[in-house]
Amino acid sequence: MVASEGVKSFENGPADARLATTLRHPFLFDAVRQFMAPAPPEPPKPETGFQVKEGAEPYRTKRYRLRPRDFKLLANAMNGSFLDFAVARHAGDLPGGRIEPDRVRAALAKGDASLPAQVPLQVAQLHASANSIGSRRALGDSSLSANSRWHSSTSVVYHIYLDICAQGSMLCLMPKISPSIVLEPSEQTRLEQWESAHGTPQQVALRCRIVLAAVAGEENGAIADRLGINRHTVALWRKRVRTSGINPVWEIAPGRGRKPHYDQVKRDAIINATLQTKPKGMTHWSCRLMAKAQEVSSSTVNRLWQLHNIKPHLSRTFKLSRDPKFLEKLTDVVGLYLNPPQKALVLCLDEKSQIQALDRTQPGLPLKKGRCGTMTHDYKRNGTTTLFAALNVLEGKVIGQCHPRHRHQEWLKFLRRLDREFPHELTLHLVMDNYGTHKEPSVQAWLKKHPRFVCHFIPTSSSWLNLVERWFEELSEKAIRRGAFVSVPDLQRAIDEFLAAWNESPNPFIWTATVEDIMKKIERARAKLEQIKPGCTLPRGKKAGR
Repeated sequence: MVASEGVKSFENGPADARLATTLRHPFLFDAVRQFMAPAPPEPPKPETGFQVKEGAEPYRTKRYRLRPRDFKLLANAMNGSFLDFAVARHAGDLPGGRIEPDRVRAALAKGDASLPAQVPLQVAQLHASANSIGSRRALGDSSLSANSRWHSSTSVVYHIYLDICAQGSMLCLMPKISPSIVLEPSEQTRLEQWESAHGTPQQVALRCRIVLAAVAGEENGAIADRLGINRHTVALWRKRVRTSGINPVWEIAPGRGRKPHYDQVKRDAIINATLQTKPKGMTHWSCRLMAKAQEVSSSTVNRLWQLHNIKPHLSRTFKLSRDPKFLEKLTDVVGLYLNPPQKALVLCLDEKSQIQALDRTQPGLPLKKGRCGTMTHDYKRNGTTTLFAALNVLEGKVIGQCHPRHRHQEWLKFLRRLDREFPHELTLHLVMDNYGTHKEPSVQAWLKKHPRFVCHFIPTSSSWLNLVERWFEELSEKAIRRGAFVSVPDLQRAIDEFLAAWNESPNPFIWTATVEDIMKKIERARAKLEQIKPGCTLPRGKKAGR
């Protein structure tokens, strides 16, 4: 029977109705009603309990008086859901009628199978309030001492609660079972990556640890103790992940987090000054120069630059081609890379001229723990050589040949070697630049006699379009730049060794950029250059005014 349905049958009329309405649960009302009786009309003596306001309808237990305004406090204890409790009958476990919470918890730990189903109640508020007023001595006993007048009504309500539970001989404090979290393997992997990443904010990493521990089956209290946080925080994130998934771990509620020290106007001023101005007498800003000019800390400038990906200390070489047939040549070469013809090979040819055989004036110190290798800043030049190279786009292998000079005679020797290296039934598509030796009359005549050589010239000032230039970078970084060569033959020997090692395990370079993507970038660069200097990007011979 629901308490509200039986209000008319209560003996004490409005008082019973108030009690039933407050407790809202038939079990609670019956338990409280057993220990309460109508109070006598005369006011109680001070030594017998708490005073009741004139006109109030008090209830009296066997030992206590409970004022109607205390019903709310008792209801908050009984009707909540923070803790789970169950009433069980275990005669003889608590002699003398004493309610000992420690012994209750110990009895629960035994795992007695006769315990009934859990009844959801809450005494967290009462328990904390009673402890906070120093009434611990009274909490373990079902009766109050003579000086009970010094305890607040909170303690009285708590004892009424204990008497109610004593009806079943024992109150078992059942541990709250945290709801489980089930995640997909991919979601759990993402949480682990976020938790271990160096760039993850600490509050997000903490939330990831909470969720991962919950997925592993840990309880809220254990997680809170291990991570040094409040258990309510653990319960909050367990609930959010169960309802909304793992994405909320990155959300920051409005008003939370560290407040910005500088407003948006100041931050925009720093960025605009970096992009639009230069320090007096210098070419670019540094963090400390900008911090001094804007009257902020260098760390603030550094964070803003990182946020907007601004790097004033770096620069790159760049030149926009002014070839009148740029688009035509670009389409031809990129088409070879992306869609090579059948029964043909694509070779990228070029020469790396003036490779210097440099010897240092003193031996360099070797690499060791805590120190990089060293070399002297000055050197002795022992001659130069020129490397002619052909990169097989399909396999990544390179055919190379060193010559002391780079005339059309040496170029013809290299073409004849290519003719011997590959089967005669294969067509060879040669990607090369517009160097003068490549178009020399004797070279053109030789190419006409060997029609299987098909030449594709890249636009002027576009060496980035020739893949063999990328291989030359590998050669310079890994074999030449840090080397010390006492003679030209020593340098050529080092180049031949690098060639042999590369061809043992070649690494082909894969071209991915399309003509459309390249032209979009070029158009943006051309528009910006025209703003800076009108006419500087027009093809040669077509400048404004001609």
